[in-house]
Amino acid sequence: MPQCCCGDACVVPQAPHGTTHKCLSCPEPDNIVHAPCLVQVVPQDDVLVKKPNWDNTPNADTREFDARLLSAWGAHEDNVGHDMFGICKKCWESYSHPPWLLEGTSVPMDVVKGLFNEYLTGQANNTRAINELTLMFDGNSERARTYFREEFEAKAILQANGDRVAREGAFARPFPRSFDFASAFGAAEARGRGRDPQIPARADLGASVPASGRGRVNGGEGRGAGGRGPGGRGPAGRGPADDALGGRGGGRGGGRGGAPSRRGAPSARLERLRQEFNPMGVKKKAKADSTFSKHQSCNERIIKWLYEKHPEAVDTGLRQELDDLVAEIDYSGVESQFRKYRKNGGEKSLDQRKEDFKTKLIRGAIGDRLGVPGLQPTGATICFDALEESPDLFIKYLTECRREDGGILKDKFYTGFRSSLTFLYRRYRRTIPESVMIDWKESMEGIQRMSNEARQHGEGTLYDGDRELTWALYQQFNKWFLAEGTEEGIFAAAFSKLSMTLACRGKSTAQICVKHLLWQDDSMSIAFGHVKDNQSGKNSIKKFPRDCYCNPLDHSCCVITGLFEYIATNPDIVSKPAEALFSGPLSAQAQRFGRFLSKICTKYEAVIKSEFGYDIRDIGSHSSKLDGSWK
Repeated sequence: MPQCCCGDACVVPQAPHGTTHKCLSCPEPDNIVHAPCLVQVVPQDDVLVKKPNWDNTPNADTREFDARLLSAWGAHEDNVGHDMFGICKKCWESYSHPPWLLEGTSVPMDVVKGLFNEYLTGQANNTRAINELTLMFDGNSERARTYFREEFEAKAILQANGDRVAREGAFARPFPRSFDFASAFGAAEARGRGRDPQIPARADLGASVPASGRGRVNGGEGRGAGGRGPGGRGPAGRGPADDALGGRGGGRGGGRGGAPSRRGAPSARLERLRQEFNPMGVKKKAKADSTFSKHQSCNERIIKWLYEKHPEAVDTGLRQELDDLVAEIDYSGVESQFRKYRKNGGEKSLDQRKEDFKTKLIRGAIGDRLGVPGLQPTGATICFDALEESPDLFIKYLTECRREDGGILKDKFYTGFRSSLTFLYRRYRRTIPESVMIDWKESMEGIQRMSNEARQHGEGTLYDGDRELTWALYQQFNKWFLAEGTEEGIFAAAFSKLSMTLACRGKSTAQICVKHLLWQDDSMSIAFGHVKDNQSGKNSIKKFPRDCYCNPLDHSCCVITGLFEYIATNPDIVSKPAEALFSGPLSAQAQRFGRFLSKICTKYEAVIKSEFGYDIRDIGSHSSKLDGSWK
């Protein structure tokens, strides 16, 4: 009679056992276990946790079992969660871990991971990320800033560089890596397509792969003694040449994994778009994430102003909720951190800091009611009937939106508020009455005229956004980039030259794939299928290729030289034509360039001001694009 796979941990060593109870972690066929020796588990993200109690209350044992420690058989979706299968007590006690929490707190790391992803995609700026981390660290802002600098910013740079953390995922659980949970479901997916999958041999519990090895499943690399299971080379013998996951299923130990069997596999960005192409996803994409965030922010400000100045125009339920919120605000955290804030150079008074804290809470409550992209707001906010009865309320709000010194804002800010209110009407499935529309239109014409007159008479600057670079300053920046002697400098030079030559925004530059680089006669041409002023692709002229010519007389402005230097330091991108030229998250590339540009501006501020007549605050990532538009 076979032994219970629990071994010494078996609670009934003398009793016979059936063949239906099996351990998901022990290798077949040595995974038969007594029912009392089995820990029933259910999947939760990339870990397994103990099954809830019979009354559906959480299990007292909150430890987690890394799903990558399952056998290939155990990782099958038909087996995980099966009533008769689980983790034997020996494996559970050996490999389970306490819940993964943010160090020194009770906050799950999945929450931190979600915030980091929002920061990467631009949904959360530096201030918001630090504020959220401060709350996680119980108001300790210094610790939050340190964590933000050492974890968020550092990992963002690594991901933008296409480093290993980008491939394996930021904030990966610190458990032994031996098996990719998600890829094991490939066999089940293949079976659903009518194929007979080959269940790969178990990728042993970390014993077959040393900690120093590295691997990717699905046809990626698999270094170390014995390989990495599916898509790599197994411990002995050759497996099928084309298994369900691509590459070789067996093979020689210590070798590299086979390449995917399907050529031209979609890039990570394309795969994500394919996954999001569903009814909910297309609704979310009706507005770009950045556009939705701007509208959301503007509407939060409008509703907050109405709540404070004209509460009759705010929904009764929201007004009562905000009244209760304001009455119970605890300012102790702000007061305790105020001395440190002033010591670090903060200029605001304690009352101003308290007001900022209150504003943040109020806008947060309003934002919760406004909801997320793709869905209607979760609750009422504005009393639209009251607003339409007094259309001058909105115009009054616009005229009270001023600079800190009382100056008039640029006209684009006022038109932005107007667009945001229209967007709010659309989200609530309401139509602005014709009479109100005419009234607001006339007032907006006056606001725009007076705003531009104020700029002509010395209010602010005459140009919008970043200031375009002169040709001499553009050349000098490229020289400074390369003079740093780093990969970041080479990246910045290539990014700058492409943005200027193509006269495109940083986001468009980041969207260029390797296969988009085409040689035509004596130039390299790059075409765009999606740009800001042609997002639907209706304007065929915008899709025409843009030619990039070599300049052998001056390498500081030669885009071909910049690309050559970048590809020479990142040779692996040539073998991935479907991948992005600048690998990593899309929004992170322009941010990466902007951070490096800011560093160079700070370093050479005196030269930029004295020799070129520029204030570094007027220079940004769009300056190269504007330079190309004018030149």
